[in-house]
Amino acid sequence: MRKSIFFFSPFLLLFSFPCLFAQQGACKSFTLQGTTQWPNGTTIYLQYAATLTKFVTDSCKVVNQSFYFKGCIAEPVMASCSIGPVMNAIASNEYCDIFLSPATMHLTLPKNNVYYNAHLTGSEEDSIFNAYRRIEARYKALLKPLRDSILFYQQIIQKAAHENNTSLIAVYRSLLQQLQERVHLFNRSEKTDDSLFILQHPFSYFILSWLASAKNDWMPLATIEKMYASFPDDLKKSKNGKMIAQYIANEKKFAVGNTVPDFTITDVKGNTIHLAAYKQQQYVLLEFGASYCLPCRQIEPYLKNIDSLYRNHLAIISISTEESAADWHRWVEHANLPWIQIFDQPVIKKDGGQLQKIGDAYQIVTIPSMLLLDKQGCIVAKYGGYYTSPIAYIPALKQQLHAIFEY
Repeated sequence: MRKSIFFFSPFLLLFSFPCLFAQQGACKSFTLQGTTQWPNGTTIYLQYAATLTKFVTDSCKVVNQSFYFKGCIAEPVMASCSIGPVMNAIASNEYCDIFLSPATMHLTLPKNNVYYNAHLTGSEEDSIFNAYRRIEARYKALLKPLRDSILFYQQIIQKAAHENNTSLIAVYRSLLQQLQERVHLFNRSEKTDDSLFILQHPFSYFILSWLASAKNDWMPLATIEKMYASFPDDLKKSKNGKMIAQYIANEKKFAVGNTVPDFTITDVKGNTIHLAAYKQQQYVLLEFGASYCLPCRQIEPYLKNIDSLYRNHLAIISISTEESAADWHRWVEHANLPWIQIFDQPVIKKDGGQLQKIGDAYQIVTIPSMLLLDKQGCIVAKYGGYYTSPIAYIPALKQQLHAIFEY
């Protein structure tokens, strides 16, 4: 799960990071002609990043069931087309994500359910984007009932724990384990399908933007380096190409065996937490998550068990990456988690002297993510990732701790 959003969404990435899909360079013209069932006078909006520093919001009126946009872009980019202002259109699905190319394109906007039924022709990148969306939609549909059931079972277990109903807890924990195994199988299958999809479209701007997002952490660093080396120069010089190069450098910096930056921050109880204070004293497990993140909530019972087993040797520090401190406080109070709870804030200095949040400084792009640090502050192991589920990495964490502490 990407921080702050549940699934990979190019539309949300576009508006969270407006220059994510742009590069500086020569501007290339495009034309977007459209037909629609919306009545004359309806305002159609088009938003996209034209260059590294220029974000465009354009609009036009429907005339005789037609509309027309013309502009220029530095490279193929993700855009949003909406009926009326985009933020108003989201709730009713009266918008669509499209991948603009420097070409003449045609967009059909239906009257109902624009998000799912809009159709763009003339952009090869958009064809690749929609082929991937069909894969993603299939797995979302398969996983949603499983995740809904997991949340429901966890609520039953929590209620049974308050009532000390051990037999009911045992039954639903067994059912929960079965559901998590099925989620893990689907995650593995999706990973395989996505790997094949990348191989089929290795030099696509969409794939480049995808690899520059949260969906690259499942790939071995050597594989990403090899792919990057094979990119043509125009992809390497693009904004996302530069992001991938920076990702490679950052991953090497935060590889197993390296130390992490120190931080000092206040926890939920008002205590000052110095990461450096644990050196020579205890191992540390840094857990990055958020209250809205279902996989993060799924690992809490396991972390409670780990905390009770190794409390004298291991300090668990949970770092919430969510935006709302109020939501974080409510969840901490509700969940009754006994280890250190921190709300992420800008406390670590970058090279330029600016402060950044712990998660950003540590290159955390998906949640839940965990870093196990030894008594010297070195990374022993990393857990989590876009496709992984607790059934995959929790046993690996337990096995690692058993090997370290010998019980």
